[in-house]
Amino acid sequence: MVELAFRAIGHPRPQGSKRHVGKGILVESSDVKTWRSTVVDAAVEALAGAEPFTGAVIVTARFSFCRPKSHYGTGRNQNRLRPSAPDYCTSRALGDADKLGRAVLDALTAARVYIDDSQVVRIIADKGWCDRSVREGASITVTPLEAADQRNIPIQVDGAA
Repeated sequence: MVELAFRAIGHPRPQGSKRHVGKGILVESSDVKTWRSTVVDAAVEALAGAEPFTGAVIVTARFSFCRPKSHYGTGRNQNRLRPSAPDYCTSRALGDADKLGRAVLDALTAARVYIDDSQVVRIIADKGWCDRSVREGASITVTPLEAADQRNIPIQVDGAA
């Protein structure tokens, strides 16, 4: 398989730290479990029975969120963004890009896209607003390093050997 690309539809949730509830028990948010399950289902469907990647991979995850109603005007301006609406998706409520990415990496492991997320040598995670006509979710691409080499995607860190 040269590359795996798919879209997971749903509200992306960050995978934060688990919280301690006593007696050595750690609990994670049920929201992230639902989101990870959505990603697993979409990945399994996209894999269509193919074998998991066995070498190094690059994962790209582009998260899209619906703008809240407060970003839009009212009345005849209800479909126009207010001048004060932010250009970038920086709300703390939506999560950090790295924690959103962590949830995706764990879901891809569960879906057997690759054997273990230690195979991921680069992750590109960004988040932004989606148009009202588009459902929120994530567009996810897994590219084997060999394919990245052929597409001239730089894989070496400056100064690294």
